[in-house]
Amino acid sequence: MTMTLAVRDREALRPIALICAGALLSPLDSAVNIAFPSIVDAFAIEPRDIQWVVIAFVVAQSLASLAFGRLGDLHGHRRVFTAGLACCVLAHWAVAASEAFGTLVVMRAFQGAAVGMAVACAPALIATVSAPAQKARMLAVYSAAVSAGFMIGPLAGGVLVQLFGWEGVFLFRVVLSALVLALIPFWLRVDVHGAHPDRSGDPTRRPRVAWIILRSPRFVALQGAGLMIYMATFSILLWVPFLLASWAGLSLSLAGTVLAAFPMGSFVASLLAAKGPWPPGVQYSGPLVRTGLACAAFGLGATAGCALAANAWAITAALFVCGVGLGSFQAGYMEQTMRWLPADNSGIAGSLLTFIRLGGLVVGVPILSALGSWVGIAATLAASAALIAIWAFAYRATEPAPVSTLS
Repeated sequence: MTMTLAVRDREALRPIALICAGALLSPLDSAVNIAFPSIVDAFAIEPRDIQWVVIAFVVAQSLASLAFGRLGDLHGHRRVFTAGLACCVLAHWAVAASEAFGTLVVMRAFQGAAVGMAVACAPALIATVSAPAQKARMLAVYSAAVSAGFMIGPLAGGVLVQLFGWEGVFLFRVVLSALVLALIPFWLRVDVHGAHPDRSGDPTRRPRVAWIILRSPRFVALQGAGLMIYMATFSILLWVPFLLASWAGLSLSLAGTVLAAFPMGSFVASLLAAKGPWPPGVQYSGPLVRTGLACAAFGLGATAGCALAANAWAITAALFVCGVGLGSFQAGYMEQTMRWLPADNSGIAGSLLTFIRLGGLVVGVPILSALGSWVGIAATLAASAALIAIWAFAYRATEPAPVSTLS
């Protein structure tokens, strides 16, 4: 009996593991940052032109995640997930095979669209294949996988660039996407989706999502908090490397270890959220969101103070706290967003999660770049902390949504 239960538990986790592996294609793009100098040298371009490698990918992924999330609701999340992975195999190979910088940028847009297609339906698939009492826990596991991808990307990128050149940071994801694609028929067999037929012609169904968004101040505040926390915490990845590079006596390897404390904190917090108590009928997403916002604001503020003190140990602790805040927020934010919207719009909910995260990066790059150049790194980090704190108050000011109104 024990052995039978163990086998069943293992089989139940296989689709979760497969979906998380496919979703890694997005955060593992952090490996590309390590290849920027090699790309600049290979194509003989100005360092400032490397921004197009980022912009093309992020914008295409943001737009694709919204479009394909809805298509997943209508035609099946598994089908869209599978098609996205097939496109990822081609797109990652095409980027690595680019022989001109213009071609590279165009293929990065194709790659972003392919990744957006695959990732758009991943949260919806997680929610659908999980038992009702385990949805919140499995979404926290998904959040942990995303955080792990951001942590692994730069570490893997350094090794791949040394072994295979800049092309290596794209080719290794050809292997990953092909492997996940090959396992889908065995580990993710059922084509599950929320919207059964296309109900776009039913006037009683069309306004439901828009009505919930427009008539729910707490939902709007939640999405605003997501946009703000992703934008504000990006100041760490944008400016802290320059800060550490300016400290005399801090080696490159130690600087990388210090910076890794941020995604490590997010990973640990997501794992703790996944192991936390999620009994039926009790909602922990609200406290997770509030705790995450508070920790992220405190961690960013402490990082700003450490920037002035030039203390490597202190800034490592501050970055870890900020990561804990982001990981806690993500776990609650994902569960609450998926629960808030109707079940037959889970693809839209999942794509909204991706769109908000990437939207924070798109908005944050020009704002944080200009702010850092104008007022300095420490002041930019402090302003980012204040931004999160403001939205934390905005979220707390909204009335709790009755559980009975949520799907």
